[in-house]
Amino acid sequence: MKLNQNGRIQADQATQLNELTAVGFTPDLDQSLSDAANAAFRKLFPEAFSETAKQQALASVAVNGEQDLNQFLASQPTQISRTDFYAVALQLLGFEPKTDYQLADSLKFMAETKLPVVNADIATTADFWSAMYLLLCTRTKHLVTLLDALAARGFYRDFQAGKKTPEYLFFNGKAQNVFDARKIHREVVWIESDMDTDHDGKRDMLETTIFRPQETDAG
Repeated sequence: MKLNQNGRIQADQATQLNELTAVGFTPDLDQSLSDAANAAFRKLFPEAFSETAKQQALASVAVNGEQDLNQFLASQPTQISRTDFYAVALQLLGFEPKTDYQLADSLKFMAETKLPVVNADIATTADFWSAMYLLLCTRTKHLVTLLDALAARGFYRDFQAGKKTPEYLFFNGKAQNVFDARKIHREVVWIESDMDTDHDGKRDMLETTIFRPQETDAG
């Protein structure tokens, strides 16, 4: 299996931090690595509302043969090896340890599958947020990005709350699903192309379907 990771923008650190903040994370480079990891991983389970539910969700993810993610975070790690980070990442991307890959061989599986990885172990909080940004842009087993998969699970459910005017949002150059999917307009338009494939002397007309949020009625 190879999952080509096309269309990803190489963003600098300032852009990464700004975009992570915009989607709801709180990247603070003065925070300890363990605190940053603890807060960030909890947000990756949007269907877990209570602290108990979050701990159960974290406990369902294996880090290595000895620890699950809840135990690993409770140990307050001062650094995270790439092997451990991507053992977790692959599960977040929909892969199953022992079935799709071995925890100790997470980097090998990432390489074989053409999934992007950071170049070194995660030693600082800045390293962690760069790795998390890249992970959110990475395609899952089902080909959507992790952030798209999170959106489908309710990650943005409160994004428009309290806003007088609905707002759009981009992450790594891609529009995010921050509008109510139950309120979508479907329109069909015809667009004149620059081709004449039937050779009738007239340009071909292409039927195009547009799906847009109801909020775009207000500009």
